[in-house]
Amino acid sequence: MNKIKQLVITFVVAFLVVIGIGGTAHAARTDMLDVSDYNNNGQALTTQQYINLRNNYGIKAVNVKISEGQTWNASTAKANISNASQAGLYTNGYHFARYNSVVTAQAEARHAVQQAQVDGLGIGSVIVTDAESSAQSSVSKATNDQANQAFAQVVQQAGYRCDIYTMGSWVNTKMTVSDGTGWIAYYPYHVTTDRYTGNHAWQFSSTMTFTGLSGRYDVSQLYDNYYTANTDKNAVISNSQTTHVAINNKHTTTHKQAVSGTFRDGPYIIHRQTGVFTAGQTLRVFAYPGVQSTGAKYYKGESVIYDGYVRNGNYIYVSYLIKGGYHHYVAVRHNGVALGTFK
Repeated sequence: MNKIKQLVITFVVAFLVVIGIGGTAHAARTDMLDVSDYNNNGQALTTQQYINLRNNYGIKAVNVKISEGQTWNASTAKANISNASQAGLYTNGYHFARYNSVVTAQAEARHAVQQAQVDGLGIGSVIVTDAESSAQSSVSKATNDQANQAFAQVVQQAGYRCDIYTMGSWVNTKMTVSDGTGWIAYYPYHVTTDRYTGNHAWQFSSTMTFTGLSGRYDVSQLYDNYYTANTDKNAVISNSQTTHVAINNKHTTTHKQAVSGTFRDGPYIIHRQTGVFTAGQTLRVFAYPGVQSTGAKYYKGESVIYDGYVRNGNYIYVSYLIKGGYHHYVAVRHNGVALGTFK
């Protein structure tokens, strides 16, 4: 899934005034952080780093990637869980789902539970099914619902609680996410209003940067105490002491910037470039450039921070990272004509 104190809040408000949004813009809180092997140069965060996140940014809970599919295990999960717990943070785990049936969901849930136990995730913690892969996009809503329920049953039988993480455009379209449940990802360019307030949490940015940490991180705002063991989340650190991010630090990447080199995604060579694209129309999201639609969409006015581009046929696509460390793609030009605007 930028994302100290009064000085930062003052700076953000001042910046918004400069760019014309005004000083009354809403700002989401950095209540919860999620981490995986892709963060911090592949190293677990230390206890002191978690303490700094708690004290300087108001992080209250951490979701640690523990597993994926039926066999993959996170190498940093055990240390991240231990270090975050020692820092006084509530710890939970998430599993990147590859299932698309009841049988495969049950198998993945057993793997997730086993790995959570190995990694020291306490009974009663939340194990989230991170359901956003091409496997779920290829089946019906009813099939996804049955598979998610099967995953949750195995997790709950092992003494853990369960939740669903997915993208906003999939909520109640590709799978059911009932009110009072769910951790929803949706990244507006400007955080001007609370989103998904009827759910447990809203992941509002995947590009949060923290002093003393390498790279970018997913951050979320909590609406209840589900991810803090049903204990008042303000007992860790109060909301008033939590960093409020009005623009997700995206002003650091508002201009296109060429980055040397390329990277490979399957058979495709992606040219590195960073920037912000805002859709001028409804655009589909693909697992590869123009191939294998995920079912997600970017609607007119929604923005994506991209890290590369590639031409495929008459289209140019930009790439961006999703929570599991994989790339998704959206078309930005067709026959040379821009399908939105760039910054």
